[in-house]
Amino acid sequence: MLLLLRSIRRKLMTENKFTVYFLYAIGEIILVVVGILIAVQIDEWREDKVNRKKEVQILKNINQEFKRNKEQLEGITSQNIQMLKSTDWMLKFWPNYRKLNLDTLRKVIAAMSGTPTFNPSQSVTRSLINTASFELIQNDSLRMELLRFPDLYDDYHDEELDSKNAFHSELIPYTIKNIDMMSLNPANPSTDIDLSGLETMEYRNILMSRRIGLSFIVEKEELPFLQQCIDNIIRLSEME
Repeated sequence: MLLLLRSIRRKLMTENKFTVYFLYAIGEIILVVVGILIAVQIDEWREDKVNRKKEVQILKNINQEFKRNKEQLEGITSQNIQMLKSTDWMLKFWPNYRKLNLDTLRKVIAAMSGTPTFNPSQSVTRSLINTASFELIQNDSLRMELLRFPDLYDDYHDEELDSKNAFHSELIPYTIKNIDMMSLNPANPSTDIDLSGLETMEYRNILMSRRIGLSFIVEKEELPFLQQCIDNIIRLSEME
C-alpha cells in the first residue's frame, strides 16, 4: 500500500498537481500512524494474554494454598472445641472426681491437654504482595482479602499464644508438682490413684484460666473473621 501511494505521489509531483499530492501525502501519514497503532494494539493484546495466563496460575496457587489453610484451621478448631468441652466437664464435677468412672476421668484429662496452633501456609501470598505480580490479580476484592489475611491471622494467633503460655506456665508446672500423671494415663489399668491434686482450689483456678484461654480462641470474633476471610479468598479465586 505504501509503495502504491509513493508511486502516485511521484506521478502527481511530476504533473504539478500539488493539492492532490498534499491529500495523498496526508493519507500516507495517516496510514503509517494507523499501522503503528495496530502494532501497539497487537503488542498490548499479546502482553495481556501472557499476563492473563500468569494470573490464572496465580489464582490456582492461591486457591490451593487457602483450601489447605481452611482444612488445617478446621482441624485445629475442632481440637480446641474438644479441649474446651473437656475443661468444662472437669469444672462441672470439681472436686467430686472420686465419684466418677476412672476411665472416663482419665480420657477427659487427656483430651483437655494440648496446645494446637494454626500455622497457615503463606508462601504464595508473601511472594505476591509488594511485587508487580500482585497487580496481575484483576479482582479488587480478592486483593483486599489477601491484604487483610495477615492481620486477621495475627489477631487470632495472639489468642492462641496467650492460651499456650498459660497452659505451659500454670497447668504443666502444677501437674508435674502435684499429680501423678502416669496413674492418670488412659492406658494404665490401676485403680489405686491419688486424686487429691485435682481437688484443690488452686487446680480449680487453673482450670478456670484454661477455660478462659480456650474460649477466647473459639468464641471471640477473631476466629469467625479469619474463617470468613479464608472462605472469601477461596471463593474469589475460583470465580475468575
